[in-house]
Amino acid sequence: MRGSVRHSMILLFAGCLFSSMGSSSLGVYPNAYIQLYNENQSLFMKTEQCGEVQYTIGLLTAELKVIQAMQRGTLTLQEAQEWLQNKENEVSLLFQIEIPSKGYQEFLTYEADSTTYEERVVYYAFGFQKDILLIANNKLPVTIGAYHFERTYGMSAKGSITLQATLPKGTETLHLYFNDHIYGKGQRSVAFDLKKIASLPKLKAPRKWKKQNV
Repeated sequence: MRGSVRHSMILLFAGCLFSSMGSSSLGVYPNAYIQLYNENQSLFMKTEQCGEVQYTIGLLTAELKVIQAMQRGTLTLQEAQEWLQNKENEVSLLFQIEIPSKGYQEFLTYEADSTTYEERVVYYAFGFQKDILLIANNKLPVTIGAYHFERTYGMSAKGSITLQATLPKGTETLHLYFNDHIYGKGQRSVAFDLKKIASLPKLKAPRKWKKQNV
């Protein structure tokens, strides 16, 4: 459900090391940015139901990715600054698939269309990417730069897929169309209003974060 995806996207930031909640016309500190995310989750997270299958797609902006990397200690403040400057149009989409009625059973164990478990694994690892389409501003196809299906080996009921793409400058809307040939029933789509997301207060430039906030 939505709370589970929140674990994948935002509870990664729980216990955040960035303590300042200050803001200014030049932007907000990381904790305040995360709070804005939590208060506006409907802009960043979409859910589609198809029969027993539930698809939840979450959008990670460049700013959220930088905060996450800083928490993990994989970026310095200088590297974070350069990363935001060079990848401001890059987004990640976290795609989760689950079958709530099956409880804790891995979604891939749910039989469909006479496919075997191994065939379903191969499809989501390599084939599903071809059945996903990203469209910017209702007309511009966006190339999926990276696709990764995370195997859970029965440790989780959900399947997780990460997509990465660089959007054209000035993108105001992003539609994700998908046609799951294993569990789906026709094409589905979700839309993200990037214009509204862009209207939220910006993340303060990392070079202005205080040392004690890291």
